Amino acid sequence: MHHVISQVITFTVGGLCTFIVTYAIMFSALKKGVLALLRYRLFVECERIINQSYITSEELTDLDSLHEAYKGLKGNGTGDALYKLATAQPLKVIANSIRKEVK
Repeated sequence: MHHVISQVITFTVGGLCTFIVTYAIMFSALKKGVLALLRYRLFVECERIINQSYITSEELTDLDSLHEAYKGLKGNGTGDALYKLATAQPLKVIANSIRKEVK
């Protein structure tokens, strides 16, 4: 009986360890993928805003969200530099915005 209990415990612990390692590997891959997508989006938006020479309030809100998520995943300083340049552009007020505020 003791031998059976020992095998059940070994099997359970082994399965749990396998699950944890698999989950950790998948989480790492997902984190890298999300970081790459955020980096791409942040860089494209910053460059677009810098080239247009102004930023709207909607663009600023979106850029803040992108940058915060990017930094939260330990994005690099290049993203910070582009973010600072883009948010330093003059604010342009758009009277008839297509986007509606969601409440």
